[in-house]
Amino acid sequence: MNVFFLSGLPGVGKKTIAMKLKEKIGANVFNVSVDDYKVKNTDPEHVTNEIDPLRIRLIYCDEAISHAKNLLKTGECDHVIIHDTFHLRALRKKLTEKLINDNINVKWIHVTVTSGLVKYRLCTEGERGNHMLTNNQTYVLHNLFEKVFEPFADEENVLEVSNEENINLCTSDVLEQLQLPVA
Repeated sequence: MNVFFLSGLPGVGKKTIAMKLKEKIGANVFNVSVDDYKVKNTDPEHVTNEIDPLRIRLIYCDEAISHAKNLLKTGECDHVIIHDTFHLRALRKKLTEKLINDNINVKWIHVTVTSGLVKYRLCTEGERGNHMLTNNQTYVLHNLFEKVFEPFADEENVLEVSNEENINLCTSDVLEQLQLPVA
């Protein structure tokens, strides 16, 4: 039983990578978007203009973790991919501990892209229909999170990947490093 956390600034492609990983690994994977829980617990105006406080983030991250645990324990899947910014070390540590205490393997995947490329992609691509934010809102939040994102420097179980060139290359790199079978 594995939980893979995709972490990174808004707009770097976490959701896209999660969908590609699910597609490549096969039916035994379930994607959990923290956004689904965020929408229920925060004012939509707040989500688009500022970073929510840790106490609020913990509420919706806890819901996502509970869902992941249920999926794994009931045998609905072997792997769960959870994607969000996860910008604070304290948050990442709490989430990891909650899963490890239940004998669930945890792997963090930190996705990076230069700010210039995020801006270019958001300005040249159409609106992303499967996201809760517009491209402009995503870029505003990207810049806000960039100032406060705490690096993974000393943490264990972190796979650093760049989504600079090609989403398929990035996804293949993740699969290879995680040593997961491809469907």
